[in-house]
Amino acid sequence: MSDDILSFILSFLSIRDSVKARILSRKWRYICPFMLNLDFDLHTVLGINYKARYSNGDSDISWEDKSNFVTGVDQILELHNGQKLLSLRIYFCLGNEYAGYVDRWIRFSIIMKTEKLDLDFSASPESQSNNLYDFPYQLLPQGDSSQLKYLCLKSCNLRSTPNHISRLVSLKSLDLEHVPLNQSCANNILSSCLNFEWLRLKNSILPETLCIHGPSLHLKILIVHECYGVEKIEISSIGLTTFEYMGKVKNFCFLDVPRLEKVHISYIAKTLYGDDDEEVTSQNSGTVEEPKFLGLYPGSNEKILLKNGPYGFYVQLGEDRKGYLPEGASVSQY
Repeated sequence: MSDDILSFILSFLSIRDSVKARILSRKWRYICPFMLNLDFDLHTVLGINYKARYSNGDSDISWEDKSNFVTGVDQILELHNGQKLLSLRIYFCLGNEYAGYVDRWIRFSIIMKTEKLDLDFSASPESQSNNLYDFPYQLLPQGDSSQLKYLCLKSCNLRSTPNHISRLVSLKSLDLEHVPLNQSCANNILSSCLNFEWLRLKNSILPETLCIHGPSLHLKILIVHECYGVEKIEISSIGLTTFEYMGKVKNFCFLDVPRLEKVHISYIAKTLYGDDDEEVTSQNSGTVEEPKFLGLYPGSNEKILLKNGPYGFYVQLGEDRKGYLPEGASVSQY
């Protein structure tokens, strides 16, 4: 059989089994399964079921498992060299002490013109490393030559500089979880990613006032879930159509969002970090909060307002006027 047929046959096996199959024949030793998407985790590389292996309460992954994991990924990527790769996902508990390996994998994805890169180094909430991996902007190509469109980082550091952050210009989607983000870094990202359309921030340390704005910002969807440190969110994005928030922030400032159509705001009494929300019952205290101006309805001068009623937050089209009942809908319906 030709190498192409053998490669096609191996593509039906898991990554781990396809590597094992190489010992069947000398000819098979250098055959790599045809895979457009590579997904590396504890099971696919080492054949280990995390819950079964670490069910005794010790959530720390052993040094031996980490060593075998990075070696296994290296071996598989070496075989895969020369083939097109659409996505690369690494899901394993690794810190900055393994930066040499991870940097090599990122270089590989760039050579393969990968469109989606997913680096999840949490593995589980209990096993996160305090020595977070520093994402290397400098490895990405400059200008429009990069094919990277979707970047997902979990339990990583973003230490941006204007010169390096510009290498993310090709991105359409950015997903950050357990990633500390200061306002300077946020400004660099928003001002440099000219094709940016989707942004999610989850379980991350944010500045006290998070400003989402930029003169060339094309952001359409913004999601902020259970982040801490932030007390106010300011948004100015003429292309924004959807805003979704879950957490404790009650101070929102919508400066220029004329295309905003969907808003979903959920307040929680306690975050993942154990902070009690003493103001969670404030809506029943009898005080009336001023409505938030979201923007103008397209094609008219009617204001879009975010208001707090007895049954929670809702969006209203038009101001209150005597003898006129404005249209309104629960925020959850948006």
